[in-house]
Amino acid sequence: MNTITQIENALIAINQASFQTLVNHLLHLEGNKFIGSPGAVVGKEKTSKGTPDSFFVNGDNYIFVECTTKESIGESKSYLDKLSKDIDHCFKEDVTTIEKEKIGKVILACNEKISAEEHKLLNTKVKSYNPDTKFEVLNIQNLPLLIFDIPKLAEEYLSIQIVKGDI
Repeated sequence: MNTITQIENALIAINQASFQTLVNHLLHLEGNKFIGSPGAVVGKEKTSKGTPDSFFVNGDNYIFVECTTKESIGESKSYLDKLSKDIDHCFKEDVTTIEKEKIGKVILACNEKISAEEHKLLNTKVKSYNPDTKFEVLNIQNLPLLIFDIPKLAEEYLSIQIVKGDI
């Protein structure tokens, strides 16, 4: 089995708390300035209710991150429904206390596929709240490629060793 397929299988099986920590670590390594994770319990591998799941700062704007695994769908009718609700949560100013004009990017991270049509619907929803907000999806098909390029993430969170370079 090739390494990308191994990473995909590990992401399918990962729990919500580990998935959220993995995504936060990846975004931090990509140069985003991590601030906090209201959706996590400090010092434990558990999630908590919090909106957004994590947030980063980029200049005067915020990057809001919502992480969803199959186990966290809850009462939503479908995966798309859950992702759509996650976007709604990002823009609830009374909960986040951040004005929608200050949300520079919304990132949805999930361990499922997203179709072009679903991406368009979710992007349209983000733009309906703030046309200047960028939208990004990290999913089961692009996350393994990003993780493959950072072997320590694969080893730390997925127990997959990637050996690169000359032996």
